[in-house]
Amino acid sequence: MKITMRGVRGGIASPTPDTAIYGGNTACVEVRTANGILLFLDAGTGLREAGEQLPASGEAHVCVTHAHMDHFLGLWFFKPVHSPDWTTHLYLPDWLADLPERFFQCGLFPVPLDQLAGKIIRHPVSAGEAFHLMPQSGPQIWDEESGARVEVFATQHPGGALGYRVQADKAAFVYTGDHEITPDPEALARAAAMLRDTDLAVVDAQYSRKDYQPGYGHSAWEDWLDAAELAGARRLLFSHHDPARSDAELAALDTLLQGAEGNAAWARAAKDRQCFTLADGVIGECNFTR
Repeated sequence: MKITMRGVRGGIASPTPDTAIYGGNTACVEVRTANGILLFLDAGTGLREAGEQLPASGEAHVCVTHAHMDHFLGLWFFKPVHSPDWTTHLYLPDWLADLPERFFQCGLFPVPLDQLAGKIIRHPVSAGEAFHLMPQSGPQIWDEESGARVEVFATQHPGGALGYRVQADKAAFVYTGDHEITPDPEALARAAAMLRDTDLAVVDAQYSRKDYQPGYGHSAWEDWLDAAELAGARRLLFSHHDPARSDAELAALDTLLQGAEGNAAWARAAKDRQCFTLADGVIGECNFTR
């Protein structure tokens, strides 16, 4: 799998000089498997930019975690939904199956989703389910060698939210979406369960313990380190940065994480267009440009 960060901010896009290095787009992660399956986790503003780099035709899968705008607004600006030569499979939490209609009815976009030119197929999903993806060309009977398995799990966030675990190319990738590790003694164990047996996890680390806001549905990065140690997780990528968190602050966090000793997981702060490859249990950082 090739993992590319397309949007690493939470709350609202923050395209300012102070966020130019780590990026200002909101939540979106691109996943490509070795045999060409294309999957996007969340549809924040980063999805628009990702769409601009796609070919004239194809098939994409977009998995939405919840209805907050920083995770959904980019869908209407995603090039494939405006092209009759693209098929977009849209996976929505089952309690939000009519989210596109509500979005239009509330006056948030001038055209209903079903009137756009692209072919859009909706799939309601719920926690505890799993679904299988196959490349657009080739046999459509799923197997571990040629397909991807996506598992859906619940996260701790106001109004409800989902996370996704993707297994493909003999590797496992987890995207938590928005999740709060609360002071509840059992919360750390629940977070660790999300990370267990993963090669890379992108996690919600909007806060530090110094500025943590209880009840807002987001975690402190220090708590993810504790969860990773408990789970024996291999790699963490901190994302969903607070929109006010500057490049200087995130660079300082990176330095702190790289110099930390005794952590079970290698961790760093995510950047837009940052790229990783996962294959056969091995992860390596790709070169990336801005």
